[in-house]
Amino acid sequence: SGTLRIDLASYRELEAFTQFGSDLDAATQHKLNRGKRTVAVLKQKLHKTLPVEEQVVILYALIHGYMDSVPLEMIEDYQDQLMTFFRDNYDVILHEIVTKKVLPDQQLMDSILAEFGQRFQPLSARPLVAD
Repeated sequence: SGTLRIDLASYRELEAFTQFGSDLDAATQHKLNRGKRTVAVLKQKLHKTLPVEEQVVILYALIHGYMDSVPLEMIEDYQDQLMTFFRDNYDVILHEIVTKKVLPDQQLMDSILAEFGQRFQPLSARPLVAD
């Protein structure tokens, strides 16, 4: 959470600074994009708090760059599908996060998130099904 706070503070500072200029290098643009996704992830629906194990998985995906290529308007859809994917396929990991209070092996998490990334299909990209 310390890294997240520092990243968010850095984003806010950078965002304010870049309002006065238009020429941004790739690293600055990357930080701004990550900051926008961080803000989007931290927003929760009113009266719908996520369980801690889901917050851990979502924040891991955010911090390790798995959401960097997801369009900002699809972040919520990404989170919803990610958690459905975890509950359906890796529920034991969610349970371990709660009971053991530790993250699974980084290599395992990266493998799972890479697998999900290949399967993620934004709502707007899904074929419409006739009723």
